[in-house]
Amino acid sequence: MINDADELLTEMEGQGNRLSYKYIVIDEFQDIARQRFNLTKRLSSITHAKVIAVGDDWQSVFAFAGADITLLIDLLNLWVLALK
Repeated sequence: MINDADELLTEMEGQGNRLSYKYIVIDEFQDIARQRFNLTKRLSSITHAKVIAVGDDWQSVFAFAGADITLLIDLLNLWVLALK
């Protein structure tokens, strides 16, 4: 579904469609996987929405499902690098 969402964003962007999100709110950010992080980053970039992320590195339990705790720990650095 994440891959399909990414393809849909590409199609919409190519057609000149505009999404009007102001905020993207992410709870349990400590359990986000790289693919979801990249989709959120792309959506934020396209819509110019502000991202609000909440997470607790002590509660990260989904590494078996692809969660990457470094995405929470290095969030600001990763986001700034991605937007350059």
